[in-house]
Amino acid sequence: VTQILNSVGSCIKTEKEEDIDRATAISGSGPGYLFFMMELMLKASESIGIEEKIAQKLIIETFAGTSELARISKKSFRELKEDVTSYKGTTEYGINSMIDNGIENAIKKGIEATFKRSKELNANSN
Repeated sequence: VTQILNSVGSCIKTEKEEDIDRATAISGSGPGYLFFMMELMLKASESIGIEEKIAQKLIIETFAGTSELARISKKSFRELKEDVTSYKGTTEYGINSMIDNGIENAIKKGIEATFKRSKELNANSN
C-alpha cells in the first residue's frame, strides 16, 4: 500500500488514528487555505490597481516558485522567509502589517478549528 501511495505522492505512516485528524488540519484542508490566500491576494491586488489576469498569473507563479524553493531547500521556513525579507524593506513592512492585523492568530485558530471538526466528524462516523 505504501508503494502505491508513494507512486502518486508522499505517504506518511502514522500509528494513531488522531494523527489523521492532525494531517487533515494541515494537508487535507491546506489547499483550501492556500486558495483562500490566493483569493485574498487577488482582491488586494485589485485595490492597488493590478489587472486581474496579470495578478492571477503573478500569484500562481509566486506560490509555485515559493513551494518549489521550500521543497528543494534544506533551510527552515523561517530561514527562507528571512532570506527574502530585507531589513526595512517592502516584505518586512508587509509581514509586520499582517502580524499587526492578526494573521498569526487567525491561521492558528483556523487550523485548530479544522482539527476539532475533523475529530468530530470521525467520532460521528463510528
